Amino acid sequence: MLYRVRGLGGASPQILARDLGRRTTPNGQLGGVVAAGEALTQVTDLALYEPAPGIRKIYLAAFSSDRVGVVDATGDLPNAWPISARIGIAPVTGGANAMAGPRGLAVKYARPLVPGDPGARIYVLNRLDNSVSAIDPVSDALVATFAL
Repeated sequence: MLYRVRGLGGASPQILARDLGRRTTPNGQLGGVVAAGEALTQVTDLALYEPAPGIRKIYLAAFSSDRVGVVDATGDLPNAWPISARIGIAPVTGGANAMAGPRGLAVKYARPLVPGDPGARIYVLNRLDNSVSAIDPVSDALVATFAL
């Protein structure tokens, strides 16, 4: 589950939920169950990426399914937020573990005035194979994985 809380600390906070195990519809209704091959299981961390007004993505580290999920969170209704990408995180080549185990996330925004800046990145700490992966949040593509 993914929760959005509005008015926290006020007289009547509003709690809205997004069931990550269900598909969404444009009107915010829950759809069918997500297939096992698309599931985001054991979410251990999330990172919010907001590079400009009106653009909001939530990245989810799915430990047991070896992927990072990307939720397009630009609307007001969490049940209408689609999972726009599922990025597979493979273990490092020659490692002892068969899984990477994405566990933690960090956001780095682009710094175009800094020479050599690679641009925006989402960094993923992979606990099981002791590596770090880099994702380009513009294309939602895996850039590289580095062994620690």
